[in-house]
Amino acid sequence: MKYRTHSGNLELVTIIECMSADGSSIAPGFVFSGKSYHKKWFKAHPDICVGTSPNGWTDDFICTKWFENTFIPQATA
Repeated sequence: MKYRTHSGNLELVTIIECMSADGSSIAPGFVFSGKSYHKKWFKAHPDICVGTSPNGWTDDFICTKWFENTFIPQATA
């Protein structure tokens, strides 16, 4: 088989992004499936927002946290 459409062990990750027309961007938010994550995995970039949900999708709570803790501080800086 030359190409594989998917493997049986996929993990969904949602990325929340924001860019302006001039190309500037705000640190993204990542949502992984699961109950928790190790904070030391994400020390490389302290401005990113990381969260988890049972299915790896965003919800109102996660989006609000990204908006309040990432978007507003960086958009008004």
